Amino acid sequence: MELIRNIGIIFLSAIVVENVVFARGLGTSNLMGMTGDAKGILDFGVLVTQVTVLSAVLSWFCNLLISTSPYKTYIKNITFLFCITIAYLAIRTIYRLYLPNQFEKIEKLLPTAAFNGAVLGSILLAASQRYTLLKTIGYAFGSAIGFDIALLLVFSGRERMGISNVPRSFKGQPVLLIYIGILSLAIYGLIGHQLPT
Repeated sequence: MELIRNIGIIFLSAIVVENVVFARGLGTSNLMGMTGDAKGILDFGVLVTQVTVLSAVLSWFCNLLISTSPYKTYIKNITFLFCITIAYLAIRTIYRLYLPNQFEKIEKLLPTAAFNGAVLGSILLAASQRYTLLKTIGYAFGSAIGFDIALLLVFSGRERMGISNVPRSFKGQPVLLIYIGILSLAIYGLIGHQLPT
């Protein structure tokens, strides 16, 4: 029971407190470039979730293997990128062989979903915390869900700013960056931090 509670706390803190976008600043290039409809953004979020969880499992095992190496510091990032590549190839193969209709829709989104800062960052953060396998899965799943929520919040904000009367000098990326900054400050204050005086 204690393990389930700990995994739940790690999962929820990865969504809100340690959000990869708003608290860590990872994966923001994907936020800026995502356009289209909410369904496409949800499809992208599902792919990010699949890649993050699978690569987190693989990287946990690889981290065990390289933990005794004297060159662990040097090879950890390369090993984790290798794990992300294996997860990418596995998901691509599964979709291509077993879900060919879905594969046509996600073929262009999958590389961007797999190779972004949010995926690698969440794996590195889980490894630095030295979680168990179940806690690593909970953290990776929570990080991916937090990234999906951030995608939807930015998409919603972009839609609302599109119908608002924004000054010409702030239209587009500048107002979107201000919006993301305000959301980040709100989450930063929500978790109990105080700004320095």
